[in-house]
Amino acid sequence: MKKFRFMSGFIVGGLLFGSVGAYAATNSKMIEVFFNVNDIKVNKISKMPKDNQPFIYNGSTYVPLRFVADALGQPAKWVPETRTILIGDTETENEYYLGDNIKPMNYKNSFMTVFQGKIDEYNGYIVNANYFATDNVNNKYENFLIMGAGETSGVTEFPLNGQYKKFKAKFSLPDAHKGTEATATLEIKGDDKVLWTKSIKAGDFPTDIDVDVKNFNKITFTLTSSESNGVSAGLYNARLTK
Repeated sequence: MKKFRFMSGFIVGGLLFGSVGAYAATNSKMIEVFFNVNDIKVNKISKMPKDNQPFIYNGSTYVPLRFVADALGQPAKWVPETRTILIGDTETENEYYLGDNIKPMNYKNSFMTVFQGKIDEYNGYIVNANYFATDNVNNKYENFLIMGAGETSGVTEFPLNGQYKKFKAKFSLPDAHKGTEATATLEIKGDDKVLWTKSIKAGDFPTDIDVDVKNFNKITFTLTSSESNGVSAGLYNARLTK
């Protein structure tokens, strides 16, 4: 068993995050850690990191976060300005989420725009509350647009004014409607041009949306249902890029 002493301020950035980056904490202290982890197996395959080996401190095992992200097939990034670790889908300075600074200009039927867990609009009412959504495969989101459709379609429009290049999101049934008998169909238009359309039903996995919206003045989302009793669908992490 190997035992070493470290300044704890460097653990998060260095030993836990590998090559992504490091920062020095202002309240550093000396700690003892034990390198007695012999192996790490992911899906029965040995994947012990060669550098920045895992260690035990105060009864907890610490593994390099970069190693964990790579093992899960997810990108990882350290943002020193905010001291934030990003894993998987990440925001960039050129991404603008629906419900943040981009407000709906028109809608009919039920819809909800949520940014960072706060409801922006719900059937025309402003609600100050924490709200999160779960899709049909149990992924949770704090940024999303929920639409409904039944005998009539649901329509939501947002202004673009020619300022954006791409619209990106995940399209899925929400957890509450994952067993629906209806088929939900989403159509996306830039001005009067159809840019994207997709139908989903119970059992379908979330679908990635990545469409070009350059030079359009507005984007329109229209949801229709195959059944008159209605269905809802979500656009998760719905955002525009410049």
